[in-house]
Amino acid sequence: MLWHRICFFPGVEAHRPLNTQLHAADRPLKVLVVIRQRSYARYVMFDLAVAARRLGWIVQWVDLEGIFIQTCREADEQKRHTVAALVQTLRRFDADVVFSYGLEYLERNFTSYLPELTCSLQDLFPRPSVHFFFDFGFPFDGSRDRPEARFYLDRIGQDSCRVYCWDQVALEYLQKAGLTGARYFPMAANDQVFYPSTQVEGDEIPVLFVGGPTPERISVLERIADRGLQIYGYDPAGWCQSARLAGCFRGEVAARDELRGLYQRAKIAINVTRPHGVSSLNMRVFEAMCCGSMMLTDARSDAGRLFEADQEIVEYQDADRLPKLVGHFLTHDGQRKAIARAGAARVRAEHSYVARLRACQADLRGFLGIPPVEGDVQIQAGR
Repeated sequence: MLWHRICFFPGVEAHRPLNTQLHAADRPLKVLVVIRQRSYARYVMFDLAVAARRLGWIVQWVDLEGIFIQTCREADEQKRHTVAALVQTLRRFDADVVFSYGLEYLERNFTSYLPELTCSLQDLFPRPSVHFFFDFGFPFDGSRDRPEARFYLDRIGQDSCRVYCWDQVALEYLQKAGLTGARYFPMAANDQVFYPSTQVEGDEIPVLFVGGPTPERISVLERIADRGLQIYGYDPAGWCQSARLAGCFRGEVAARDELRGLYQRAKIAINVTRPHGVSSLNMRVFEAMCCGSMMLTDARSDAGRLFEADQEIVEYQDADRLPKLVGHFLTHDGQRKAIARAGAARVRAEHSYVARLRACQADLRGFLGIPPVEGDVQIQAGR
């Protein structure tokens, strides 16, 4: 029995409009966190939900795809009841704001589950919404003039929507798409999941990369395949297409406890950013550093904005120099460990999701029409 089916309702009544009344400034925010994404990125929303609870906010978590998977074999009539019960549960919770991964709150997510239901969750349960973009593509790419793209852009451009974007350069694309109010919100780490350990189990890993294969990653990592590189991640066939990397691939990592253990054992963690992250650092950077691994990343402007270069993080400007850098830090333990310790301390102090949400509290309250409270700070562009 699913949590959202505690009560059974045969229909969904008419919906009230967005709540525009001012709330008491000292009342905790009530946040509905919605996710359908099944990739590793879904953990970003989970970490935001945990961080919100740690700040004293009241949080309701909804995994739409989990609901669909568990009830997919039911008859359509039962699915209608499931959706109706979900909406009634959300109404009773009565969130001030919805946190959405990208466009998911606005998308017609129910059609694959119940084809007759062509509306979005926003249509069924309208609330002010905050959209976190940690990836980039439709509808902000070259398709933004197509009718379907325009539909989403018009929706997300409403006063009832706020956009937080992980990449400074990507904000320029949002501006061109008409989203002039988008804010910078870099990725971070859940410091309750990722942390250093003084009692690491297993042999040390000289060089570690965790993630999926892309042409850029394969090209870069092939250069250090003989430096003790171990690769964990998805798409084994993709990694094993490279003769040099096939022997480095160790398998997939399904659980974050296992991922934490790998980062704790790694002397050096490598980051190769996908092309859409023009200026930003991805979750791999923050999570590996939080576990005490020295981060060696391709050059991104956020590295210098959020960390002290060569003191807390190390960048490589040219992939051809990577073998020399890896060799240097594998043979200079003291320098490597000092950088790793400083990087881990910086992440825990300034780059957790608790710190991110604390930094945007004033912006959120202003967006929702809630008076600010003592201690609210504004979103910062860097450290």
